[in-house]
Amino acid sequence: MTMALSRQELQIEPIARASTIPAQWYVDPDMLELEKERVFGRSWQLVGHTGQVAEPGAYFTCEVGGEPLVVVRGQDGIIRAFSNVCRHRGGPVARGAGVLRIFHCAYHGWTYNLDGSLRVAPELGDIEAFDEDKVSLPKARVELLPPLVFVNLDTDAPPLAQYLGDFPDFLRRYDADKLRFIVQKRYEVAANWKILLDNFLECYHCPLLHRTTVAAKVDLRGYIVESHDWYSRHYFASAAPDKLAAAAAPVEQTVRHTYCFFPNYAINLLPGWLITFRVLPVAVDRSVVLREFFCDDQSKSPAELEQDGAMAYYAKVFAEDIEMVQLVQKQLRSRFYTRGRYSVRLEQGVYHFHSLLRRVLAEAA
Repeated sequence: MTMALSRQELQIEPIARASTIPAQWYVDPDMLELEKERVFGRSWQLVGHTGQVAEPGAYFTCEVGGEPLVVVRGQDGIIRAFSNVCRHRGGPVARGAGVLRIFHCAYHGWTYNLDGSLRVAPELGDIEAFDEDKVSLPKARVELLPPLVFVNLDTDAPPLAQYLGDFPDFLRRYDADKLRFIVQKRYEVAANWKILLDNFLECYHCPLLHRTTVAAKVDLRGYIVESHDWYSRHYFASAAPDKLAAAAAPVEQTVRHTYCFFPNYAINLLPGWLITFRVLPVAVDRSVVLREFFCDDQSKSPAELEQDGAMAYYAKVFAEDIEMVQLVQKQLRSRFYTRGRYSVRLEQGVYHFHSLLRRVLAEAA
């Protein structure tokens, strides 16, 4: 690793005095490799939902910080995550998603049970000092908050509950475990993953970039950001906790809240809907954005719901963002730009994200 971070770059100042993270962090490939190790390799990652592993043998594949994984529900009903790398010569033991009885590497035929233990290793009868019991697929930690599935590569990381704060209690008010998965939308964006998060974490840009969408629907003067240990909560003044307690209608019928979790995902809660937003780094200047929609409407088909106001609205807003974040990615290579400053009132979410990134990188050094 050739990326060296200076004490000044990692220093966390109060927002009124602080500068944004350096432009180099968005354009240097070595920085992304460092983030994979120190950030993605040690944080709880949202990887999917329980509907993808609804029955024994159901599985899906994913990556966390470039690490290939397979998530599966075992015959005992327990959901586990394993390395999707065969212990022989590195082939994948599963591809895509589906239902299976065993993991099978199509390269040389090694197979594994759904608990990760080695089942068959062909043509190894004459091998010496080979203990099959020690050649199982390495595990990642799995925790559930239905309908969401989380994975952590770090066996020493704090439990998910400590990471999520008050979100589980808030989520239960929406009966999220009863929501129906509708669709996943996938976008390929020519921008660093952090640019997409920066953009998502503030509404400073909304009056200009979202003039006919976000800015036309809400009073941006009432936009509030609360910073917590590992997440920030975004809402409008009408949804402040003290007003919710006095409201006549239940919170889940009236309130829209967004929880943004470090490092790379957010969850929108609004009446009848749960919408996830994940940003997955592909290269220093390329990312994949996944949006998953869950709804409480049991009567309409997914195709009908895709025409629903909520889904159409989010698609339009994101389309307005994509062009700008891709332009910013190109602009950050300018010799005349190194870093910027924060709006104290409007960029608290970005400042919180940058502060957590600096802290994690410094602690893991």
